Amino acid sequence: MTKKTWTYEELEAGVLEIIRSQKQFDESLTAQTDLAAAGLDSLTMVRVMVAIEEKFGIWLEGDTMSYETLRTVEMMAQSLHKVIAQEASA
Repeated sequence: MTKKTWTYEELEAGVLEIIRSQKQFDESLTAQTDLAAAGLDSLTMVRVMVAIEEKFGIWLEGDTMSYETLRTVEMMAQSLHKVIAQEASA
């Protein structure tokens, strides 16, 4: 079975949807919003990461996600896009 290829836009939209559903954020949460400043705590972030793995069918290594890559949805989508590209080329 071939894995789905996700575009950057699909990744960003999917991550945004997951985060909004975890914390009941409204449309004011954007891809550039600082997630810590918006109130995302570490427990919620763990739930977000599990939901991302399930939605996109990838496994995220501990060193893949750091404070810098988790600060905004945009940064998360960029990091996910790199992970998926690396998996596809392996």
